[in-house]
Amino acid sequence: MSADQPTFYEILGVPPTVKSGDILVVYKEITNETKTELPVLGKLADESAKKRMRNVEKAKDVLLEDLRELYDEKIGLKVKCARRSESSQRQTRKDTSQPSNPGASSSYKRQRRDATPPEAGPLRSEAASRHMETGTGTIVDVSISGWRLQLHLSTKFRFLEDMTELSDKLDNKTIWFKIDLAYNSASRESFGATSNELVIKIKHLPSWIDATPGSKCGIVRFQTIFAEPIFDMSTLTISITAGARSGIMPDFPLESRVPWEFGFDFSLGWDAVSHRRGKCLIFSIAQPPLLPDFYDDMDSPGFALMRDPSTKASHFMNLQGGRAMKIRYDDVEMWRLAAVGWKA
Repeated sequence: MSADQPTFYEILGVPPTVKSGDILVVYKEITNETKTELPVLGKLADESAKKRMRNVEKAKDVLLEDLRELYDEKIGLKVKCARRSESSQRQTRKDTSQPSNPGASSSYKRQRRDATPPEAGPLRSEAASRHMETGTGTIVDVSISGWRLQLHLSTKFRFLEDMTELSDKLDNKTIWFKIDLAYNSASRESFGATSNELVIKIKHLPSWIDATPGSKCGIVRFQTIFAEPIFDMSTLTISITAGARSGIMPDFPLESRVPWEFGFDFSLGWDAVSHRRGKCLIFSIAQPPLLPDFYDDMDSPGFALMRDPSTKASHFMNLQGGRAMKIRYDDVEMWRLAAVGWKA
């Protein structure tokens, strides 16, 4: 298989450890999503969508049949992913903790070193993205660590076709990634206030996040850092955390469950005078604690800007009441902490 050709797992946006039931769920979501988007994206996207669906159909057929193990061997996977009991999984981890053949291939050894340890969660698939421009902005499809989501950017920004995954392998409930943006000077929204510069739509969570029977799983927190080190190019770093709470805990709102979406203004509405300033937003379901020292607390947006390599903030704008508030998008309500900082 060519190194540039995506695997069937990457086509579906799932990890190699995915179960057969989850493959069907993802397949149905992709099918429904494609049917919904085609009228919006127009005729030019029709052939591309048909080609994608042919690949999705083929991937689904292979991964749901007995061909899966043969396919895994073909692409060099050394893990058996599906239709195994918990006891056989434990035995497999025990039996494969050390390679039985000391002369095993170097690619196998690299995979064992790079793979997430069992106690930290399942093997993650490589991040991938594709994007399409519409009359209202840009839609970016993202598949990352078993998650599937969409970013809907307003026309105020241009997506520069570059996404970098920053996820921590030891945290299998949080994804981190960075995208490059530029202001779109041709847009009527350019350098002005926009209520929803970005809408995040979470389509699918990996099965290991919601592994507890009877639990309710949803988005509990996300953070953005918008850094403008160069006037005509910016970076937007996004982290999103999902969590599960027991059904006996009534404080976990149903509107936090997937599918989930939330829209907001990540640049905080400041225009070009904010050049070289970093802006961090932290959204959470839980009410944030009172922070006696807002910029030194490790959970504060100010601390995130001090640690951010693009900002390295040492001075901060006084946002007064804007630093902590509730934000509502449709039926979803979250607490928002904000900070704007720069290096002197």
